[in-house]
Amino acid sequence: MKQLTFFAFISLLMTACVSKKKHQQAIQSLQRHHQDTLTTLSNSLKRQLRYAKDSISTLRLNLAERKGENNVLNTLRGELQQQIEQLELQIESLSSHSQSSQNQLNQVLQQKDKEIARLKGHMKAVEKILNARQAAYKKIAGDLLFALQEIPFEDFETQTSNEGLKVIFPKKVFFNKGTTGRINKDGLKIMEAAAAVFNRYPIMDIYIVGHSSNEPTGRKSIKNNWALTAFQAATIVHTFADEYDLSTSQLTACGKGEFEPRSSNDTPQGKALNNRIEWKIVQRDADLVRAIKKELGI
Repeated sequence: MKQLTFFAFISLLMTACVSKKKHQQAIQSLQRHHQDTLTTLSNSLKRQLRYAKDSISTLRLNLAERKGENNVLNTLRGELQQQIEQLELQIESLSSHSQSSQNQLNQVLQQKDKEIARLKGHMKAVEKILNARQAAYKKIAGDLLFALQEIPFEDFETQTSNEGLKVIFPKKVFFNKGTTGRINKDGLKIMEAAAAVFNRYPIMDIYIVGHSSNEPTGRKSIKNNWALTAFQAATIVHTFADEYDLSTSQLTACGKGEFEPRSSNDTPQGKALNNRIEWKIVQRDADLVRAIKKELGI
């Protein structure tokens, strides 16, 4: 107690010793310091409060986001699961369809293979008939060659193909220039030898075709080469039928005039090639069709 009284006394003594102006400055300094301290503390507390509020907001937002993420993830997982199930169903369906399609394709391929094999068999059968047909043409050509060489006669040409046999003679062998109704002696010998061969092949049709160059006929009664060659072909047909007993059902006459030349008419050699008589020996179409049907079993 005495100490407090002493300190109070000293304080009063010191205060009494300080001037009034300095006293006021000291008080103001203390007040400023106190205010600064309070301001600093207040600002610190405010910052802490804001931080706490921000932390709470962040926690709430994170919580909401977590909940939202879970919802989104759950939804996404459900959608993905549905897509997976749909894809599995599609794969299963495609696999089943693919297997079915493969089976159908295999069946179709087997049918096609059978059809191809059948058609190849038919093709071989037709080729067999055509080969036999060409062999027959070659046989006739050989027989004619042998018969005409016996005369002897070599002024002719033969052409053999799947379409038939063609024998080409110079027209002068059968006719003098411009004549149509009378065949030369050499021509008759050739026809007699050929008729003996043709009579051995009654299934063959024989076309006698007359051709010419572009020179005028030289006869007023025959206006053009078309008529001239037709008359000449008809004379040969009649002679075969009347003199050498060939069946008229085998024989056909036609004239081509200058319309199917073998060479140019600008030279004597070309005109000589164009003035010709052709014999075309072919198998009858009906017989060919009949042979093919028989071979194919139809």
